[in-house]
Amino acid sequence: MEGIEEADPYGNYEWLASKRRKMEDVETIEATKSPHIGPKSVYKFKLVIKSASDKRIYRVFTLANKMKIVLISDPDSVKSAAALSIQAGSMSDPKEFPGMAHLCERMLFAGNSSVTNSDETCFETFLQKYDGEYTSYTQKDLAVHVFDVNPAAFHASLDRFARYFICPTFPRNSLEEEVDGIQAECDSRAANDEDRRALVAALLTKADHPFSRFDCGNKETLWNKPLKEGSVDTLSTLTIPTKLFLDGGNLLTVLCNS
Repeated sequence: MEGIEEADPYGNYEWLASKRRKMEDVETIEATKSPHIGPKSVYKFKLVIKSASDKRIYRVFTLANKMKIVLISDPDSVKSAAALSIQAGSMSDPKEFPGMAHLCERMLFAGNSSVTNSDETCFETFLQKYDGEYTSYTQKDLAVHVFDVNPAAFHASLDRFARYFICPTFPRNSLEEEVDGIQAECDSRAANDEDRRALVAALLTKADHPFSRFDCGNKETLWNKPLKEGSVDTLSTLTIPTKLFLDGGNLLTVLCNS
């Protein structure tokens, strides 16, 4: 803006705009060989603006498959962590299956073709062994899966974490149990003011807009009604949100203490 020193970061929109323009300048280099992303994948790096008091080191880049990566190095962190943000939430649900994205979130870690659920290899059991924990949640426009763990076990944990998204199996014998879990979660929301406000907001939205959909789902929408109507099998319909994982635009954030 005219009349404002470019070096002044306070209230100077031109200064901020110039920084944003620099962030859009990307450097493209050949990626190292990886069994998952392939030898010809390309990283596109972006600059990061951070506070002068922030001693962490950041690397932000986009892979050739359009997945965005944020790497954070913090030697003072007592744990390492990773979070995957999937750009598909309840507004991506099929109309006939309210709560499908929520069910998909829960079913992802119910089984895996490469990582079995024995005491030795179950992801959450493995994390607990190394003072870690896992959680996930689904919102209107995204689903998030996150874990933290002792740094000594981080690489092994990250490999296990990734495999659930690379080779999801959605085991049929876990389906009703997960639907019952969603029903219990739905029942508990009735006593939560924030959840009730969200429900009112959805009810006030135009009926043909995805925001108006019943995002949590329950046993009626995900089990009883499909069985009664003889409609598409709930489990096979899980492939719809799964395909959205591969469309790009997802974000993986990794925090390491190195």
